[in-house]
Amino acid sequence: MTKVEDFTIELEKLLQIILAYLKGGMQAYQKKSNLLKPETDQYKAVINFIINNNEVTTNTLINLYLLYYKMFKQKVDTENGQVPIPYYAIDCFSKYECNEDINKINECLQEKKQIDKIFIINRNASLNYTKYFTKKYDVGYNTMIKKPIEYEKMEEYYLSAKEILEMDNQKEE
Repeated sequence: MTKVEDFTIELEKLLQIILAYLKGGMQAYQKKSNLLKPETDQYKAVINFIINNNEVTTNTLINLYLLYYKMFKQKVDTENGQVPIPYYAIDCFSKYECNEDINKINECLQEKKQIDKIFIINRNASLNYTKYFTKKYDVGYNTMIKKPIEYEKMEEYYLSAKEILEMDNQKEE
């Protein structure tokens, strides 16, 4: 039997996902408490995204949520429960797949093959970034996700994971 929770999306969770898309993964973790406070920059950014963009549809919001959920579900099911990092993945999706263009969200998430590709790239980039950051700064995962993302390094790992996946796909063809 399916529970009602299986069909609901928590408002605050959806707003966090939008914040990760707009302002980055770290803000989604650190500024969660600001999302329901109308005077904050985070609240204004996500509300503006939802209300003032004709490009943002219900489908756009559901696609972003489902991408997050796929990352989160895989994270929970992994041995260490740390990768992929869902809000970092949404952040990377925004920067490296959509080029921060709202119109590209639905385009990038139309086909299962494309979604799987985004997932694999983010899983591998998250894993390598986590190894790099925790070793370099001698900190744990929970400390890392509260620190600013080193986008130069994250992009390096993201592009490397994407290149490896593309080479693997060429071998299969």
